[in-house]
Amino acid sequence: MGSIEFWQQKWQKQEIGFHQTEINRYLLKFHDLFSDPLNKTVFVPLCGKSQDMIWLQQQQLRVKGIECSDLAVRNFFEENDLQASALNDATMPTQHANNIELAVGDFFQLDHHYFKDIDLVYDRAALIALNKTEREQYVAKLLHNLPKGADIFLVTLTYPEDEMAGPPFSLTAEDVCHLYSERYLCKTIFQQSILHKEPSFIDRGLSEMIETVYYLTEY
Repeated sequence: MGSIEFWQQKWQKQEIGFHQTEINRYLLKFHDLFSDPLNKTVFVPLCGKSQDMIWLQQQQLRVKGIECSDLAVRNFFEENDLQASALNDATMPTQHANNIELAVGDFFQLDHHYFKDIDLVYDRAALIALNKTEREQYVAKLLHNLPKGADIFLVTLTYPEDEMAGPPFSLTAEDVCHLYSERYLCKTIFQQSILHKEPSFIDRGLSEMIETVYYLTEY
């Protein structure tokens, strides 16, 4: 089963423990990074029905997302009482409302024109959802398509890989820097142990889990 089918089934079965019902704490902690007037369009890859997109839109930002599950996208607009309509000139099925535009399909099939106006990438759940091969392809596509000056706000997890099979997948600082070093400086802005807050991962056998926030800027 490919990744798209895997995640589509997760949404169909409502096995969505990865979905956060509250605004991500790092958005709130580093809100100043999202109030920069230069950051006008934020891209949320593998966005699901994240409430973070509502928060971003409330910061007067335009939000663009990509999600493989049409159910997740429908749920997002319905649960937030937004009357979405189709974007007719999009290269893949896209719904939009209130300055939020969500494409439904395969991230790897996004046309390069889609990226032309992105100022900031907000990645809380994309990179850690992909296995090693897929994440290398994912980063390569970002590096090739993001316009000059686009920053990346990235949240990752690190844990002993012999204790649990992802997703979510573990990434070290070395992994992140290796992936993005062709174009970006890899700066850690926050890090903390979170295992005590995640009983489901304790049940899966983890002895440690570290969450790290990076803010990547171009050389």
